[in-house]
Amino acid sequence: MYLSAHRMKIESSAPANWNMLEKGMVCTFKYKNQKGESKFYMALVLNPEYGEKMHALTLDPVNVGFFDSWAKKLGLTFSKRMRTYRKLNVGKLIIQEASKKFYNSEISSQIRQKGGLNFSYRTFWVKDMNGLNVVNYGFSFVDDKYLKEMNII
Repeated sequence: MYLSAHRMKIESSAPANWNMLEKGMVCTFKYKNQKGESKFYMALVLNPEYGEKMHALTLDPVNVGFFDSWAKKLGLTFSKRMRTYRKLNVGKLIIQEASKKFYNSEISSQIRQKGGLNFSYRTFWVKDMNGLNVVNYGFSFVDDKYLKEMNII
């Protein structure tokens, strides 16, 4: 539904291993389902390493405007890990609580709402993910003033 609109918000991306993912990052990847069919996903990482699974919100059913305003409410920071090891400024939403608590407080009330998170919660087997990239998503509220406040520029 909204995947192409979200893809237009990609400012930059970089290849990554799944163990480089952090809560709050946006990533893209191809995923092979149980039938052996591959599909492209763009997702917000909720829990990157729960056993051999990644818990995420797939962005396809989520309206871009809703995602942007939700991100502004949560806040944005930048991955120190990606800056240190890849010399990249990759944004991530601020998710300070444990994943289950965050799901209960921020996601569960909106997951079944059209115009909200719209049934976007997914669990992905890491072994079935290919072509993983971390994404610097172009949120509308991120400008030079915001970047200065975050000590990025």
